[in-house]
Formats: sequence, structure tokens, C-alpha cells
Amino acid sequence: MKKALLGFVLLLCSGLVFGQHYRGLEVLDNQNVWASGSLGTIIRTADGGQSWINCSPKGYERCDFRDIEAWDSLNALVIHSGDSAVILRTFDGGASWLLVYENFRPGVFLDALELIGNQREMAIVAGDPYLVLQGHGDSAYFYDLLISLDSGLSWQAWTQENGQPIARARSASDALFAASGTSMLPLGMGLDHPSVLFAGGGYDAEATLIHANLARLARIQLSSAPLFNEPLYGALRFPIPLMKGVAGGCYSLTGYQQDLGFKLLAVGGDYTRPNERDSTAAFSDNGGITWQLCPHPPLGYRSCAAFHPKDKAWAACTGTNGTDISIDGGQNWIPLMDLGYNVCAFSEDALWLFGNRGRFKKIGFADLQTLVLGEQ
Repeated sequence: MKKALLGFVLLLCSGLVFGQHYRGLEVLDNQNVWASGSLGTIIRTADGGQSWINCSPKGYERCDFRDIEAWDSLNALVIHSGDSAVILRTFDGGASWLLVYENFRPGVFLDALELIGNQREMAIVAGDPYLVLQGHGDSAYFYDLLISLDSGLSWQAWTQENGQPIARARSASDALFAASGTSMLPLGMGLDHPSVLFAGGGYDAEATLIHANLARLARIQLSSAPLFNEPLYGALRFPIPLMKGVAGGCYSLTGYQQDLGFKLLAVGGDYTRPNERDSTAAFSDNGGITWQLCPHPPLGYRSCAAFHPKDKAWAACTGTNGTDISIDGGQNWIPLMDLGYNVCAFSEDALWLFGNRGRFKKIGFADLQTLVLGEQ
């Protein structure tokens, strides 16, 4: 099957700087795609990848844009992961960018960005744990969570009503991963079904589920409405049986709503041991409360996974040593090719993959079906 795939054309688009590493990806539809990466690079296409527009903001050439989220071809948010926290917002398709957040706290590291709400009017960013000094000389590590209630224009720390952080981490090593900007997943897209799930690694990979009454939060913060009795926040943690270690754990979460709850898929492993395939993928049928290892996992470490937007039986995952396909909803994986990427996503008509050194590939979904099903 790997040999058969060599017939596909590798789409290297003119005008790109081949040297950057792409990790952020937003596939809006078959025509409109945004991608971001190192060297301050942001690009987008409006014609299905035939041509690309360089949207890289001037003055941010040293930034590593690990995640990007977009509403359409004009409006997008991007986060920098590195020696500072930077969030930029564009309203004109990347012709200009507005600095909407920055933080130079030592050790700050943003990992993932998500838009939430029926109109995607809320934005949430998850970052690595940081030390919080509490009363009586106590201290603890909490995940760095930011929230915007105005489509990314302004940001604040996402805290409880008493000002305390929401989700506690065991230690600084309980970090998330920014390998593809997909370590966080919204489980409720409307204000009445608010929850986000994020996962990281270390010696015990866990998923943290935050149930937040975002509707109440919006009323409190936008209209100064009186407090209500219903709970505002709740944070729960669930173990994921993925590879353990300093660089082990969950690198990517994806999922979709089904009749009995959310079907979730987690992939990861250890990027320092890319060829080890044990405990590199797990799935959950109950929104992350319990997980099962995939019977036939991908062939090694994987940094990103994605479901097809229509045919949920189809899923893809990719990592540094290859790319795999599932045709049973992410439970069993078939090697697709030994060419690896950092991030992947489906549009209805294609699978999109972006990786290191400017590598980009687009595979038509019909061609992918023919290739994989023909080998069964």
C-alpha cells in the first residue's frame, strides 16, 4: 500500500519558505485552509491549495505559531508557543495582524487554541502548568487557561469566581503538548453545553475535563448580572492509557458527538522513541471518562489525529515516522505511508497534511478511499 501511494503528487506550492515547520492547521472547507508554523509563518489558500497567500505578520519572525483557528477567509486567531505568550488576531485575511495578548512570565508556554459557541464567539487557550502561590504560604501548579468572550479581541485568565485557577496539575511536568495544536478539544459547542477537554503527558497521561457554565460566566462578566446558584465550574481528571515517560503521553485529541455521548480519540506516544507503537492510540465512547487502547495502533508516535467531517468511520493520524488511516472510527489503524507530518485534518473532499521543512500534502478523499479499500 505504501508503494501505491507514491503515485500521488506532492503539492509544494510556490511562494512558501521551505525551512519552516508547520504545526497549526485550520481546514474550513474544500477551498479555504489556514496553516501556521515556525519563523513567524502564516499562510492561507482560497482555491483548495492551488495557490497560497503569505499572511506572515511582520515583526514576529522569531515566533513559532503552533495553533491557528479561523472563522472564515478573513478572520483568524493564532498563538505563539515559546519564550513568551503571544496571541494575534486578523480581520482582513492576514493583511494585518493585531496583538491582542502577550505575557512574558518566565516559563509561559501556550499549547492549544479553540473557538467555542454556536457562532464561535468564545475562544479558549490552554497552556503548561505554572506555580500559583496560595494562602498560608502554600503553592500549587495550575494549568494556564485563558478565555476571550469577544471573539479573541480581549483576554483574561480563566478563573473561578474567587479568582483561583480552575484546573490543578500535579507538577510542572504535567505539561500539555503543542506538537500540532490539538491537545485541547471542545465537547460543547454551544453556551448551554459548555465543556473542554485537554490532555498532556508525563509519567501518567491524563485528560482534564472542565465543565464550565459559560452561559452564566458570560452573564456575569458581560452584564454584571447577579450570581445564580447553579455551579460555575467543575474540573475532572481521567487517566488515558497511553505511553508514559518524560516525553510520553497524549499529543492530540479529536472526537464527535454520537447518540450516547462523545466518541473521542487520543493519539500520542513518545517523540523521542518514534518507532514504538505500543500504547500510542486510545478511544473513548463516553466523553473521556473511560478509555480503551486501540487493538491495532498506529506504527509509532503520532502528533495529530482527525476524523472526516461527514464519514466518521474514516480517521487519519500522523507523526514523524508515518501516517495511518482508520476505517472503523479510529479503533484499528492501517499504515498509509512512511512519510510523516506534524498535523492533519480533513475537508469533505481531501486529507490535508503539513509538516517540517515546509512539507505539505493533499490527498483527495475519493483517491484515499480507492487506495485503502482496494488493499483490503
